[in-house]
Amino acid sequence: MIVINRPGASGVIGLGEVLRAKPDGYKVALLISELATIPGMKLARFTSDDFVPIAGLNAEPAVIAVKADARWTNVDALLAEARSRPAPASLPTQPARARRRC
Repeated sequence: MIVINRPGASGVIGLGEVLRAKPDGYKVALLISELATIPGMKLARFTSDDFVPIAGLNAEPAVIAVKADARWTNVDALLAEARSRPAPASLPTQPARARRRC
């Protein structure tokens, strides 16, 4: 197997290439968790429904977390406050390679 990385646009470039390829088994993709957010960001016209999983490799659980003493106790409360503010809320993310202890 030859691995060809197609970086860029949160995976849209590589996933799009696999989606456009002939279904002959010569091009496969390692789907990434970003596929859950790509359609919502309008970065691509495809969704996870356009791919068929044939093997699971790992599981990477993710959470939305706040300080233990924060006033929000659930996502609904957090979103309600974010929507009540005039400025848009932001959600910082951390790439796997940049993980550090806080």
